[in-house]
Amino acid sequence: MLPLFLYPLAFVGLIAIPALVAIYYFRNRFKRRSVSSLMLWRDAREAREGGVRLRTLQTPLLFLLELLALLALIFAASEPMVRVSATARPVVVVLDDSFSMLAGGDDSPRRRAEAALRKEFTTRPPFSLRFVLAGERPQVLGDGARYLSDAYGQLDGWRCTSPTARLEPALALAGEIGGELALLMVVTDRAPAKDAIPDKGRVRWWAFGTARGNVAITSAARSARDGFDRCLIEVANLSDTEESRTLRMTDLQSGASLDLLSLAMRPKEIRRLTMQLPEGTGPMRAALDADGLSVDDAVTLLPNFQRQVRVQMQVQNDRLRDLLQRGLKASRAAQVVTEQPELLVSDAVGELSASDQVWVAQFSSEPKSEPIAFSGPFVMDRTSPLTDGLSLRGIIWSTCKNDEIDGAPIIMAGNTVLVSDQERVGTSGAVRHHLRLRFRPDVSTVQQTPDWPIFLANLIAWRSTALPGPERVNVRLGEQVVINLPTYRDNVRLVSPGRPSRSVPVKGRVVAFPANESGIWTVTSEETTWSVSVNPLSADESDLRDTTSGQWGDWLDEATLRQEYRGLMWLLIVLLLGLSGFHLFLTTRDSAPGRSA
Repeated sequence: MLPLFLYPLAFVGLIAIPALVAIYYFRNRFKRRSVSSLMLWRDAREAREGGVRLRTLQTPLLFLLELLALLALIFAASEPMVRVSATARPVVVVLDDSFSMLAGGDDSPRRRAEAALRKEFTTRPPFSLRFVLAGERPQVLGDGARYLSDAYGQLDGWRCTSPTARLEPALALAGEIGGELALLMVVTDRAPAKDAIPDKGRVRWWAFGTARGNVAITSAARSARDGFDRCLIEVANLSDTEESRTLRMTDLQSGASLDLLSLAMRPKEIRRLTMQLPEGTGPMRAALDADGLSVDDAVTLLPNFQRQVRVQMQVQNDRLRDLLQRGLKASRAAQVVTEQPELLVSDAVGELSASDQVWVAQFSSEPKSEPIAFSGPFVMDRTSPLTDGLSLRGIIWSTCKNDEIDGAPIIMAGNTVLVSDQERVGTSGAVRHHLRLRFRPDVSTVQQTPDWPIFLANLIAWRSTALPGPERVNVRLGEQVVINLPTYRDNVRLVSPGRPSRSVPVKGRVVAFPANESGIWTVTSEETTWSVSVNPLSADESDLRDTTSGQWGDWLDEATLRQEYRGLMWLLIVLLLGLSGFHLFLTTRDSAPGRSA
């Protein structure tokens, strides 16, 4: 184990060694003379201790003792410390799990980081080693490992599939699970922020990135509207030079080519491409020429899942019925039916009978009763989906006087409830909503403002979220996927990219999971199978121009020295004292009376 020197400048004292050697080189040599007595000589050795002539180096024992004493003194002044493995502190490593860590293929930051970690901890084994993945949400990777082989095995779960790396929350989690004495390391491909550069202490920042240009697909969408199937692809040149790429669009079911585009892009240019797909096109793939970061070069778009709400109208008020029909038609997500509705709209008085699966929107609009008008201010429950985007400014909302409604208030004018919601649980366990609305269209102006179609669109969208199937079939990496099941089940089968089928629990009739890996995900129950495409669309992660390599911070703080290292200065001082004593003994013995020179 190599020692650590706290004061390496003390090695400047090594210049004293050449001076000592020079003294022994330059020595006077005298011819031997026989004399009768040495009584008149002050010291027979005095003439040997100097001189200007270069002689052959003579290395008596005193020279070796003086050399060792100098070395011991210099090493003691540098205050050497030796690491004691038995008292090493635990280490928690925060791993950047974003997909930019895969740039460069075999020479990616992820590969270089793993090799560096293995080398670092092989030569400097910690007491225990744990890993935390920094993605959309921090995640502990495995349990604490006392053996390096077990810890390195956990690195297989470091797959770098997240659209972002939230390092600050992950670092906070690492500090919590490691405790006060734990050392923290951040492994990423970017430098720390200027206001967060670590110094000596617990945190060590290690970056393995390489700045490079990149062309990526940063946005993709597919929609069906007015009988046409369209897709939008956004391609960004995230480099400082001109780049040329070919964009290929393919129907995955038939293998037929849908389009082939040659893109010559200026530096930092963003190109948005819109394409109308042929009728009956199934899952399609849009792919660019491969480059250093291949994960953002292709997307897969599934046909849009249309969930139209079946609406049955039982409205006697002609004016109200006309307003509702026009508003529902404008929403494009409602289908007016006469049987098996999913939403019942009525202006009947009293309690309505409907099945457990049917939501009810009941209007109170009796034209013969005395009206009462409100011009605001209106109080709205902004947590309700019905109020999304509503303003109700400058409108008149009229209702019937002395007409009370039940349920939780959603829209109020003073103490008067205009819209309420009552949640009901049917005999089958299904949850449905009974909405009551106090509204007189003959003396109101709200239907003449954009708030009216917005309100109806919110109603249809809210009911649509409870219909069977996924909310969206094409999602971004890192988003939450929510799929409503037609019936209540305990679990379903989930197949994610690159992993075997597994069972996941169902809460009510909803199965939800994070889309943490790009590709096609499928959920299968006894009734049917739904597919969702997950695409890595993140312009920030695809931009590799700011990636870099370097190290910031140092673990050699006072706590680390106290916990992991032991000083050797005392041993060198003891050695120096021993050498000095032995040197004094030899010189005293040579100068004793009766000793000849």
